[in-house]
Parts: sequence; structure tokens; C-alpha cells
Amino acid sequence: MKWKALLFLFAVALLVTSCQSTYIANQTVVPLMSEGDEFHVSMSVGTNGYGAQLAYSPYYHWVIAASGNMFSNLGDSISAYNVGYRHIFGEALTGYYTRLDKLWRFEFLGGLGTGYSGHPDFLRRGYNRFVLQPSIGISAPNVDIGFTPKFSFVQRSFDRSLTQKSEVDESVAFLEPTLTVRAGFQELKFQLQGGLSFAMGDTPIAFKTGFLSFGFHINLTKDFDKYTK
Repeated sequence: MKWKALLFLFAVALLVTSCQSTYIANQTVVPLMSEGDEFHVSMSVGTNGYGAQLAYSPYYHWVIAASGNMFSNLGDSISAYNVGYRHIFGEALTGYYTRLDKLWRFEFLGGLGTGYSGHPDFLRRGYNRFVLQPSIGISAPNVDIGFTPKFSFVQRSFDRSLTQKSEVDESVAFLEPTLTVRAGFQELKFQLQGGLSFAMGDTPIAFKTGFLSFGFHINLTKDFDKYTK
């Protein structure tokens, strides 16, 4: 019953806070890796929709990652024309990470993403994003804590309606500090993540000012014994 109530509150938050913004910050990839051949999976739901993240380290110091985020505000009918608002975004990232000591981790990821927001048929507003995201945090057997002062450059690329597509050239930079907290077991932790979006200057792009999400994080391959003894 508690889980149903929590999911209901998140669903209400989605409807109330969407405000049909064009740009919505997605959940941030913060694996806090320790060694090569690690594979991380995260899934969450929050005020910015449903999110999923993957991260893999082919060898120590190098990580590749991907992230996806989406949600829809539905009308009263199953007809597609009653979908009032839909948001879809995906990105690919790569970068560097290192162990500072047994617990502390540092990583620096960068990547490109693309997506759109709006009515899926009547008016879609597309945009691309370039992101740089350093993270510093603690990776322990039962707790992870990471802080990510993310920098995002968003460029509006098009508006598409039923009859035409028009090119758009609008851009803005965002500072998006994000806090990630995970707690649970060595391989499975519950994750709480929150972030804010601050436009660095005037912007014609409507955006959400923050998000809060809850989900889980799985680490499939880390040898925790190396860092706890």
C-alpha cells in the first residue's frame, strides 16, 4: 500500500509540474565506478518522468554511458490526438573516472543528446543538448553519495506540426547541480536524485526549474571486497 501511495504522488507531481516545458532536465548518470569491467543499471520515476541509465567501463578510467527519459500526459481517450503533452529525450556519454581512495570517486563525463517536447502530432519542439558533468562522491558497500555540478548547452532545432516543419535557432546554457543518494545492499541500492536548472542568461526556451526522482540502482560486477578491507 505504501508503494502504491508513493507512485500515486509521483504521478500527480508529473501532471502538476510539467507545465508543458520545452526543456526538461533528465535523470543524471552518476555511476561512481571503481574499476574496469563494471556495469551499472538505474531506473527511476519522478517529476521529470521515467528514466533509465546504463554505464559500462571497458577498462579502468574509461566509462561509456547512455540515458533515456520520457513521459506523457494523457487525455480521456485512447486516441493519439488526446495526448496533450509528450516528452522524449535520449543521450550518449563517455568520460574519465578514478579512485581517489577506498571510498572517494571522481568522474568527468560529456555527451550529446536529442529529444522533443509537446503534442506528438500537432506541435513538437525539438532540441539538442551538449553536456559536461563532473561528479565527486563516495562509493561504499551500502551507501553512495554523489554531487554533480552539470553544465548543459541546449539548442532548439525545430518545430513540427501536422503540415510543416520549421527550423529554429534558439540556444541557452544551464547550470544544473544534482545530488544523488543511494542506500541498500552491495549490488542493489534504492536511489533518490534531485536537481535544479539555472538558465545562464535570458532564454526564449521554456524549461522546468528542477526535478526529484526515486528508483533503484544495480551494480552487476564490482568486487566490493577490494575496497572494504
